[in-house]
Amino acid sequence: MQRKEAGEYARVRPGIVAAIIGLAALAAAGAPVGGQAAAARVRPGAPQVRSTPASEATRVPAAFKTQSITWTTPRSGWVLGTVPCRASTCTAVVGTADGTHWALLGRLSAPIAHSGERGVTEIRMATQKAGWVFGPGLLGTADGGRSWRAEAIPGSGRQVLDIAATAKAAYAIVSSCVVGRPCQRNLSVWRTGRQRPAWQRVPISLPPNTGATVAIGGSTVYLVDPQPYPTPDAFYASVGGGPFAKRPVPCPKRHDGSLVDVAPVTSTRVALVCVIGPGFGSAEKTVFRSADTGRTDRSAGQTPIPGITSEIAATRSGTLAVASSASRGSFVYLNTGGTRWTTPLPKPNDGGALWNDLVFDTSRVGWVVYGPVNFSDLGVVYRTADGGRSWHTFGFAGHS
Repeated sequence: MQRKEAGEYARVRPGIVAAIIGLAALAAAGAPVGGQAAAARVRPGAPQVRSTPASEATRVPAAFKTQSITWTTPRSGWVLGTVPCRASTCTAVVGTADGTHWALLGRLSAPIAHSGERGVTEIRMATQKAGWVFGPGLLGTADGGRSWRAEAIPGSGRQVLDIAATAKAAYAIVSSCVVGRPCQRNLSVWRTGRQRPAWQRVPISLPPNTGATVAIGGSTVYLVDPQPYPTPDAFYASVGGGPFAKRPVPCPKRHDGSLVDVAPVTSTRVALVCVIGPGFGSAEKTVFRSADTGRTDRSAGQTPIPGITSEIAATRSGTLAVASSASRGSFVYLNTGGTRWTTPLPKPNDGGALWNDLVFDTSRVGWVVYGPVNFSDLGVVYRTADGGRSWHTFGFAGHS
């Protein structure tokens, strides 16, 4: 994950490269593809199985540190992080199948990747069996995270910058640039699904970038590729499986504004966040709501200015949350309607520890990673149970 200050304000993507897994492992397990749509980017809805407290062998170590978190339903969650391992640390995945008890599921051979390095930084699960860790490495699971194996990136790509999935389809934004090297090649977009398990190239390309976002809400898929001034940002939507079409960007590029993230709520409703005029640890962050897949929008006001690197999450009840970080500190801002914003989770003067995977799995329960392992190595998870009004640290070891 890179620190984003003035002139660098794309949504956080740890290592800023995320890789996607081929569907071979999923097909072999008889599992459909799916995953997180605005952390994303999870859309609950799969049947559940009960879990029991973990045995000593699978108990989550107290020293577990978090990098990334994903949910497929309010009861089924997975976390990518690190655990003590001999003289160093090992990459591991913990999970829950009942929303209460957490267990150490498996370990990975790939390290957590720092910026410009190889390894993995993100986790997204499609179902209780099938999912991915990526960014820029590429591993997949077909047994719920207990074992992982390397997979090929679509189109012989070198990196996948983001992934979003549902039980019906998965989308990936792929870069052909070698990790850690400057490159000015367009990004490609790929799709896979239950009916066509092989990755298929989507007939659209995005401008060169080291970070871009794909998000899914119902039957609508969004692509966001922020660009430096004066290049216009790329913002596209595909509705109901149709072709990707341009959407207007509400961020004023003349004021160094960029669309950095979107949070789909339904097939038509989506929230957008613009970062405008970044500098000195602060930026204007204007948020918009759209009820027609981004064709039109209305302002949801501005968050307080501290913070630059930002991401957004939304609930079906209309609550919006923005996690933002920069040298002045890291903050979670909340909007429960209208244009007024509050700051329920302030971390002032932390030097910009950064956030990752801000997500709500219900209208009341939400999660966010504070200080991901690959940036500031805090690896702390905060949880809310009241729609974002209050946040408390969550220890997976205490819930084994």
